[in-house]
Amino acid sequence: MIRVQQNVEGRRPSAVLAACVLVVASCGGAETGSDIALVPFAESAVPLSEDIGILLLDEDTVCTTESYEHRVYCTDVDGSAVRIFGRQGEGPGEFKDDFPDLLRGPEGTIGAIDSELNRMSVFEVATGALVSQVRLPGVYFQRAASSLSSTLTGRSWLMQRDSAGAIRSHTQFAEVDVVSGEVVWERIYDSRFRTDAGCEDSGVLRGLHSGTFSSRGNAVFVLCRGQLLFFTGRDDAAGTLIRAPRFVLEYPSEKEVEEYLESAGGFAREDWFRRMPKPYQRLPLVFDDRSRLWVVTSRGRNEGVSYLDVYSGPEYWGAVRVRHEALAVDVLGSTLVVLVDRPVGPGDADGYPDRGVDWYDISELEAPEYDPES
Repeated sequence: MIRVQQNVEGRRPSAVLAACVLVVASCGGAETGSDIALVPFAESAVPLSEDIGILLLDEDTVCTTESYEHRVYCTDVDGSAVRIFGRQGEGPGEFKDDFPDLLRGPEGTIGAIDSELNRMSVFEVATGALVSQVRLPGVYFQRAASSLSSTLTGRSWLMQRDSAGAIRSHTQFAEVDVVSGEVVWERIYDSRFRTDAGCEDSGVLRGLHSGTFSSRGNAVFVLCRGQLLFFTGRDDAAGTLIRAPRFVLEYPSEKEVEEYLESAGGFAREDWFRRMPKPYQRLPLVFDDRSRLWVVTSRGRNEGVSYLDVYSGPEYWGAVRVRHEALAVDVLGSTLVVLVDRPVGPGDADGYPDRGVDWYDISELEAPEYDPES
């Protein structure tokens, strides 16, 4: 395990330090079992929220959702510039959903998908002005690729009645024209799970439904027991099964059981929860702008750190360690941002952790860009 001193003075670590952090990596990727310890070059404060959405607009500007105010909050790396979009309501530029999905838009814009109203609003970042709105297909639309241009790609939930008269739901993945709202491409990833994955289909949700798309058309779906199904493009019929090399079957700790019992109250099912294996991933998966896949894993939660597995296409590259418990991450260019709740310290009179963003320089990370055509 590589350990380095923390640097949060608003500057990027030197090339020498970055090289020291990454000595465990080679051209073939990090060795299985080794971790690359990163050090934040800056930290920002953001509002407390029940949501964990985070988006890098550019390498110096981060946006999160402020659920209690039904709006989007953006700040630059040093906190000197703040921009706010939206408010509660159903009118133009307003949100009924307090957890809007965020997307990078072209020419200085940001998109926000309101699943309650099933529409996307596009704002001009510099002025906060509403540029456009578009209705989205399906019952509700969510988990779009992190960037949009003239179209956006994401998933929408559909409801259908089967031959026995029962209502079943499945997930349609679609590319939507952002002006007209028309679907220009769609696919339903059906129930043909990989037979060697050993996962059972849901009795309620048909097919693969927890998918994430890259801006280049790659897709990945979470299966079970540390397995992912990776599609190299829209025409990939079967996908490639990934078995995470660092995954170890674990069950909830006593701390996690206590947290569950507190949150579930009278609805708690303690025996069931104790027998439930911890998932490989803790959060929605993230593709960066080089089509590398980032997975925030369950590993490290009781150590006060987080581990991010990195894949180049379906190939595992290595693991990155960051400080604190990651709530969400985003990656753009040479910047990784991690949304965290800071550990409660002597200065926290209210006893609650402060919400923040840690900024990491990954310019020296040697994980290769993924190009399915190369």
